Amino acid sequence: MQVARDKALLLILASAALLRIIYLTEIIGSPGDCTHLNEQSDMAFFVEQAAYISDDDWLQDVSLHPYHEWHGVVANRYFATIGNDAPPATTAEEIEARNRALWDHWYGGKSYHQEPMYAYTLAVLFKVFGENNLSVVYILQSIIGLGSIFLVYSISQSLFSRKVAIVAGVLVTLYAPLLFFETILLRASFIAFASLLLVRLSIWARDKGTLKQWLILGVACGAAILLKSNLLLFFAGTIALMALEIPRQFKKTALIGGVMVAGFILALLPLIGRNMMVGVSPGRLSSVTPVTFLTTNIPGTTVTGFTPLDDGIVAGMGASDGKLLPILRGTLKSHTFGSYSDLVIRKLAGIFHWYEYPNNTNFYFHEKFSFVLRNLPVSTILILSLAIPGIFLSFRNLKQTSPLLLMILTHLATIILVFVSARFRLPLVVCAIPFAAVALVRFVDFAQAKQWKPLGFSVIAVLALILFIGRPLPEVRSKIRHADYYITLQKYYAPLADSVRQTGNWPGVVVVWNDFLSLQSTALKNLRANSIIESESLAEAAKLYARIYMFQADALERANQPEQAAAAKARAYELATAVANSFPEKQ
Repeated sequence: MQVARDKALLLILASAALLRIIYLTEIIGSPGDCTHLNEQSDMAFFVEQAAYISDDDWLQDVSLHPYHEWHGVVANRYFATIGNDAPPATTAEEIEARNRALWDHWYGGKSYHQEPMYAYTLAVLFKVFGENNLSVVYILQSIIGLGSIFLVYSISQSLFSRKVAIVAGVLVTLYAPLLFFETILLRASFIAFASLLLVRLSIWARDKGTLKQWLILGVACGAAILLKSNLLLFFAGTIALMALEIPRQFKKTALIGGVMVAGFILALLPLIGRNMMVGVSPGRLSSVTPVTFLTTNIPGTTVTGFTPLDDGIVAGMGASDGKLLPILRGTLKSHTFGSYSDLVIRKLAGIFHWYEYPNNTNFYFHEKFSFVLRNLPVSTILILSLAIPGIFLSFRNLKQTSPLLLMILTHLATIILVFVSARFRLPLVVCAIPFAAVALVRFVDFAQAKQWKPLGFSVIAVLALILFIGRPLPEVRSKIRHADYYITLQKYYAPLADSVRQTGNWPGVVVVWNDFLSLQSTALKNLRANSIIESESLAEAAKLYARIYMFQADALERANQPEQAAAAKARAYELATAVANSFPEKQ
């Protein structure tokens, strides 16, 4: 594909770049640019790990794992039950040291906490540009996002047509969650890019058919699992598909497979060398898989979040000593066929739902700080509702589209093995965009050819999917969580209000609190004293905002605005009354 001669592609990339420039100016330095400061998040640990590595320990020759509040809760329960024969710890320092030692053991000591590529990428950027210069990270991730748009276009043109490629390019450019994750210190945008790159390289290798292309694909697959180990499924699936497609040519299949495996191992040599030097199992990529699988697959677990405080976590980690295979066996044995089937069905229902389930950060909260993000028209519900019919309409090209389908299945299987969240679903949806574009192009073709029957069935299918995927959130779940408000208050607005207050500028304090109060969701704004709150998260948010209204009332009084102060106090009382009526225990 001649990029310089493809005016449609150049226009798409230029438009996407402009959107990113505007979005970066909106987000950098805004209240939305502080979620990584949450000490309980993966984002904060990525920064911590990268800062440590960039401080000249490029082998990371230490046991380096996060210690969050939930780690302490689980460890305390363990020592109160299973590990009650351990030496007693009395002071807070002794208890934390004991708990950290337990988790370091369960996590495998000097093993990387998560796959190392992202942390090392951040470490290089920190070394060159400085640890606090996160703007450089966002710019790099925005460039990676442009790369994803190019790859969606290229894949669509290779598998289908230029018309499909143009439609797919427009869809991915206007897909808001992709843009959102480019300014979040998580791997989602990198994983989406890596997934598309592997698909494109697989198509290239199939088209060219020489060993060189298969070797490059193998190297790319090996490098990709240094970013996210679930992409091993794509590597294994690619070899399996190749064996199925040329079953009677054993020598050719074995040769290609051998070349791919050689390239794969070649890419892993730095990991193997590092692990051997620090005394870790050579192929160990990550420490979190055992506890993540256990937490997200025990009976009764939620399917749309990571909630590690069930007593089964303590029992499972204690019985398995943090080892993966015993956890797999024990977790699966704890299910009946019916209970595990129900778990899988609930996860599938979560995947095929419009809501961008938050983990670490919240798409809908960030929308409040960006005009671009709020107004991009392409959403997950649109892509999935079109992609499923698009897959069926492309079924005759199953052999050609198999790499793209395999990558979609890779991410689908990964989410089923863990839990549903927007960050895990992003690569799946981005890889589905070419099929969504196929559906739109075929619908137009049907209309132009006056093929009303297939067009009618297709439209009905899309509408049915929109109704299913667009089903409402349960009453007990709020679109924006209490934690989203709290972190922004704690890390941005409260420090800002304190700094303004110290100057004696009470009208300025009023402005700060007004800004925070403007972030309230519609559900919060609609609460009255006699409202019954169904969602515990909404109740926590209402309780938080009642407190801020009181802070605002104090600032207003000091700014000589008594009427507004009285109104703020009244609103605080109204919210507190609604919480007390709905959740008396929260008072």
